[in-house]
Amino acid sequence: ACLYDLNKGDLFSINACAKKTIDRLCEENNAIDSLKNSEKELVHELLSKGLIIPSNTKAKQHDILSLKQSYPITFAWIDVTTVCNLKCVFCYENASTSGRFMSMKDFKYVVDQLTDLGIKRIQITGGEPMLLNEKLKEMILYCHNKFSSLEVYSNGTLITKEWSRFFKENNVSVAISLHSCNSSRHDSITKISGSHDKTLKAIECLKDSEVDLRINGVITFINSEDQEQLKILHNVKKTDPVRLTGKE
Repeated sequence: ACLYDLNKGDLFSINACAKKTIDRLCEENNAIDSLKNSEKELVHELLSKGLIIPSNTKAKQHDILSLKQSYPITFAWIDVTTVCNLKCVFCYENASTSGRFMSMKDFKYVVDQLTDLGIKRIQITGGEPMLLNEKLKEMILYCHNKFSSLEVYSNGTLITKEWSRFFKENNVSVAISLHSCNSSRHDSITKISGSHDKTLKAIECLKDSEVDLRINGVITFINSEDQEQLKILHNVKKTDPVRLTGKE
């Protein structure tokens, strides 16, 4: 079973014994007097976390759906391909050099659906979206004036000066994957020799064009010692939290 803190949006997993204790507290007056010591310890822990509050009367039971609160969604990812030119060890997409590309028809349909839902910000990702070449430009142009922000997430190996100028002219921000300041460690993660140098060149191109840029890296056992150096080198002020699940 689970405990939902709808005020904070937190979710807590509990076992069957804990659920049974909580049910007793909700259903019986003064049930705490008859609880075992181990059950009382559970109650004290729940009280300390603010998950239950003291009461002299039975709690009113609610259907969880009746307590549903509205958390508006304003951001969405669009995965435009499962194809990638790198072979990163952590890739949840299982991207490879063969796979699928989203059609322009499907992309327009998705974008129209997102705008109807009130989505304000999108990220175009993959796979490696730069592999779509001119179709990616067409996708970006179709999004013009539809969102408050549009970001392309890329490994950077295919970004040129021309692409950097295009991003700047169309108010597109870019997120680049850079996993280490050390080329051999970065390349051991991507499994492609020379990928580190190409990514660094892309970063310089984007900076020269004054594109809104952020640097991302995935922490692994290979590069765990490099994260602080990356932050300092690229003036990173904000990092993403470690997530237990992927985007899907």
